[in-house]
Amino acid sequence: YYASRGLGDVYKRQMICNVGRNMGIKLFLNDYYDLLKFMHDNEEEILDEKVIPLTQQEIATTLKCSKMKINSMFSILQKQDYIEQKTRGKYVLTDKAENIIETIETLQ
Repeated sequence: YYASRGLGDVYKRQMICNVGRNMGIKLFLNDYYDLLKFMHDNEEEILDEKVIPLTQQEIATTLKCSKMKINSMFSILQKQDYIEQKTRGKYVLTDKAENIIETIETLQ
């Protein structure tokens, strides 16, 4: 019983780790990628730093979704270190986000 239980626990941990590894790219095969790509395409350089000079409402209108959805997506992207908020309403893409965009563009 304990031996089989131990193997089951190991198997569960491996499955969770695999899901975690795969989540990185899967997260962006939907609206999240569209949002990051839109932000990337609208970056402007201000004082030697790239920023996205658009409000969440402007992004929502362009992507045809609600501001609430964009706000929720921003929150998730910040927690996952794909975007950073520099000042109120000013965001930047992290290197992690730029790498995801570059990788997906090469796959398409």
